[in-house]
Amino acid sequence: MHGAEIRGLLGATVGNSIIQGYSDGTFRGGSPITRAEASKIVALLMERNSSVKAK
Repeated sequence: MHGAEIRGLLGATVGNSIIQGYSDGTFRGGSPITRAEASKIVALLMERNSSVKAK
C-alpha cells in the first residue's frame, strides 16, 4: 500500500469511529499494534456489524 491508500483507509476508520488514535493526536502507523488495541477494534467492528444486521 502507498501513502494515499493508507490515508484513505485511515480516514474511513476514523470517520466511522473505529479508531481514534492516541491522546496526543498521533496514529503511530509505524509502531506495532498492541493486543488490547486490536481487541478494541475487533469488538467495535463486531458491534457495528451486529447493529447493521438488526436494522
